[in-house]
Amino acid sequence: MNEGRILIVSQEIDPHVDSMVVALKKRGVRPVRFHTKDFPMKATLSIEFGQKEGTSVSLDCDGGRLEPGETRSVWFRRPDRCELPASLSKEERPIAVGECEETLQGLYRVLGGFWVNTPDSNRAAGSKILQTQRAIALGLRVPDTLITNDPKRFKAFYEAHGGNVIVKMQRQTFWSADLGLSLFTSMVDASKLESADLIANSACFFQEYIPKDVELRVTVIGRRVFAIALRSQEVPGGKIDWRKAAVGTVPHEPYALPADVQEKLLALMDGFGLNYGAIDLIVTPEGEHVFLEINPNGQFGWMENQQKGLGLFDAMAELLIAGKA
Repeated sequence: MNEGRILIVSQEIDPHVDSMVVALKKRGVRPVRFHTKDFPMKATLSIEFGQKEGTSVSLDCDGGRLEPGETRSVWFRRPDRCELPASLSKEERPIAVGECEETLQGLYRVLGGFWVNTPDSNRAAGSKILQTQRAIALGLRVPDTLITNDPKRFKAFYEAHGGNVIVKMQRQTFWSADLGLSLFTSMVDASKLESADLIANSACFFQEYIPKDVELRVTVIGRRVFAIALRSQEVPGGKIDWRKAAVGTVPHEPYALPADVQEKLLALMDGFGLNYGAIDLIVTPEGEHVFLEINPNGQFGWMENQQKGLGLFDAMAELLIAGKA
């Protein structure tokens, strides 16, 4: 076992972190839990550079204390925005926010240890455009894809695929955060062609619709690969986007991923420098595996809750403790 502390960077309310802390404590490890919202009001952070001493980082927060040079590994989970004193003036606030955010970004880049995952790796891997290009280069089947704000290009794409086209978001987005309304992947109805000129107002992400036998969620933790099949086609509302089905209604089961597909997914992870990723695929009625996307910081607790015995939290705890993939 490597020496040093495990740092978890997240929000105050995060059930995934709660479960991870339990898994680590069972193994005799007490992590430092850093809620970024607490900086700078409830947490102190110091980064020092010396010609002889090198880089020194210390952190003191409600979730523990991190001394210089004792970081073993970091789980970069879901950081929050910094919360600053209400006493700051409207002129002072943007300056303080900028300096605090820049300090945290700098911390993430200079803090040593094993990362799951670095913010820079997450940012690059989170690009659906880049991940699509790299997946094709690795030999994975990917739906024909068009990202455009050109109505004419969209209409040509729509016609070329006989109207079997879906539209999806490149970033997880709420239609109304107040009402909790999300935007899901949807078929493009032919009636929408009459208003296709509206595409000129924003870039849109279109793909050909691929018929499904099952959908796969593949979770990669270090070099360990966990796959489950989601029988979304058996559930009303889940045929296009299984997330639209009622919670807990989509049948699921462990899935044996073919070795060649697994190797390509691991190569995709390696190319982005990821030690964790949640990957979505389709298995067609003909048995072909089609890559949809990778979420470098996706949720996995729901899989553990619905498919007992997967051991995802155990695998992540062991990865963080080992400090290497």
